[in-house]
Amino acid sequence: MIIRNTGVNNFAAINNMLQRKNNANPISGTPFTKRFDTLVLSDLFKQYSDTKESDNDISAIQKMLSETNNNLDKKTAAGTAGLIYMQGALAQEMMYTATVGYQFAQCTEEKAYYQSLLNEADRTAKSDPVPPTQDYFEYKCPDGGEIDREKVEKALANVQSRIDNFINNNSDLVRKPERNMEIYNQCASAFANAFDVDGSDVILDEEDNNKLFGEIKADEESFLQKCKDKMQDLRDRYNSLDKLMEDSIKKMRSESGGEKRAAAIEKAINELSLQ
Repeated sequence: MIIRNTGVNNFAAINNMLQRKNNANPISGTPFTKRFDTLVLSDLFKQYSDTKESDNDISAIQKMLSETNNNLDKKTAAGTAGLIYMQGALAQEMMYTATVGYQFAQCTEEKAYYQSLLNEADRTAKSDPVPPTQDYFEYKCPDGGEIDREKVEKALANVQSRIDNFINNNSDLVRKPERNMEIYNQCASAFANAFDVDGSDVILDEEDNNKLFGEIKADEESFLQKCKDKMQDLRDRYNSLDKLMEDSIKKMRSESGGEKRAAAIEKAINELSLQ
């Protein structure tokens, strides 16, 4: 039995790439590991929402950023924190989706191996080679040994159960990050207001939110492709925020006195990105 493009190596590479830090550029290279994680920012923006424009809560965000730079006003500080929250949320969802895709692909490889053993035992696919085994397989037939049908069928049922759990979004192998659309959009509004960005480019509607942060709805045949599609949507949204920030910085630098503010923002984003 020939197994083509199960996706294990593809998703493993994506997962490794997402977890590497990239500090080459303070704007386009905003990394996925933050000193202030999204839960901290989530709390701050929830407080901000509950009290509208409370000076205390805005000051909390500003203070967090002023630890790295004291040249940011409150509006800019809130917008910078909003950008970091949004990109952190998107990055977490990318890592989650890559991990789900990787583990699902492992299950499909394992299933294919067990099915090939049953085919070999039944002589229904005698001429097809049996796929190589992996360390994580529940059952491995010894080289040249007899196939234990009972153990194969049990292992096949177990891996099928794990596959079904992924499809039904019931798998406990990967914990899905919790995401609040209202908080995300509060961060998006703060970012848009601070950097003269069209809110429609960053604020999510229900369809956008489900596309980026919703459960993957697919059958066994289409699940991996849906994972890949979701990864691309998340990556596109992440990159679009980079582009909006870059354009804002460029515009800022062209204005009188804007160089100092632009440098402060870049410094804050770069330093907040460090562990």
